[in-house]
Amino acid sequence: MTTDHPDSHLVDLPAGRFHAWSWGGDDVTRPTAVLVHGLSGCVDSWVRVGPALAATHRVWALDLRGHGASPKLPRGSYDLRAAADDVAAFIDQLGLGRPLLVGHSWGGAVSLVLAATPGRVLGGLVLEDPALDFRTEGLRATIAGLAAARAMTPEALRASTVAAFPHWDPRDVESRVRGIQLLGEHTAASVAEQSAIAGDQVSLLERVPGRVAVVRGAPALGGVIPDAMAVRIEGALGGHGRLVELDHVGHQVHRDDLDTFVAAVADAATSPASPRRPASV
Repeated sequence: MTTDHPDSHLVDLPAGRFHAWSWGGDDVTRPTAVLVHGLSGCVDSWVRVGPALAATHRVWALDLRGHGASPKLPRGSYDLRAAADDVAAFIDQLGLGRPLLVGHSWGGAVSLVLAATPGRVLGGLVLEDPALDFRTEGLRATIAGLAAARAMTPEALRASTVAAFPHWDPRDVESRVRGIQLLGEHTAASVAEQSAIAGDQVSLLERVPGRVAVVRGAPALGGVIPDAMAVRIEGALGGHGRLVELDHVGHQVHRDDLDTFVAAVADAATSPASPRRPASV
């Protein structure tokens, strides 16, 4: 039987002591899923997703560097490779094998970098409205808004979140408040700077072995994948993945429509895996 209440863990990794949650973690007969939140999120971001996926998986969620109760590292420590190495070390430290990796927004870009690493094979990859180019106008606006949000009191931030997302479950409202309140002082700016330098990450999709699903929120509702990028994503996925386009949700797919998101993850987890494709050169 699954539970809505996660187990909390502290895991020592090369970059420090990281915080994680798990649901159904003792049932080793189940496949594993690892959830990677976006910029200004934390393990709380998955407060409803974790229990939903725990019906079929052992589910783990990690506070990324600079977020939640994980280490707040100096400015300049937030490039995609460093964050991906944290997730890789977490998977290896806990012996999670080849998990289904689910990444949202910046966490989607981090997950893609990890999945495209030579020699790293996963049980599947789901990218929820991934932030694959921090130079886009929408992402620049999002980063600018985080500074103002972080300066708010929890009460004001809660009220603004409810006003912006009146359809959200109260647990998702609280998880957004908590994630922003726990964000490191230099994290957002450093992530934005270093991810922008890394540039467009779409081509990495060609290097990922196995199955991939990219879930796109509607740009008109806040999704961060422009139409031209969506076309390129489909081309990069080729025959080993698919782009799921949703016109009724924005960037926060799992908060806007939990059932649709969980169904997309389940589909990616059960679809037959394609053979490894050669890395691009």
